[in-house]
Amino acid sequence: MKKFLKISIVIIICLVILIIFWSYISYLKNKNLYKGNKNLITNEWCDYGFDYKNKECCDEDDYSCEICTWKDYDCSDFDTQEQAQNIYETCKDFYISEVDIHNLDNDSDGIACELLNK
Repeated sequence: MKKFLKISIVIIICLVILIIFWSYISYLKNKNLYKGNKNLITNEWCDYGFDYKNKECCDEDDYSCEICTWKDYDCSDFDTQEQAQNIYETCKDFYISEVDIHNLDNDSDGIACELLNK
């Protein structure tokens, strides 16, 4: 009887460990392990961001996806107005509604970070 009890306890402990491991694996499958964005169509995570204009996940080497979805810029991040304007134009064309995602053009005249010229 003692042997049966010991075997039963070992089996129960193994089952508990197996259940905990299975739960953890299920948790990891549903967790976003990247800094990407959610695909608004399929509701899945995109590893490298979501391209709103083309309604698809971005590729690993898509520069506009990275700067327009992951990074948050402001005028202090740039040395020249031309650098800021380049980011502004790239991201403005990236979204469907031509949004100034980084708020680089405060007066909405199409010129980003105007104070960097002075």
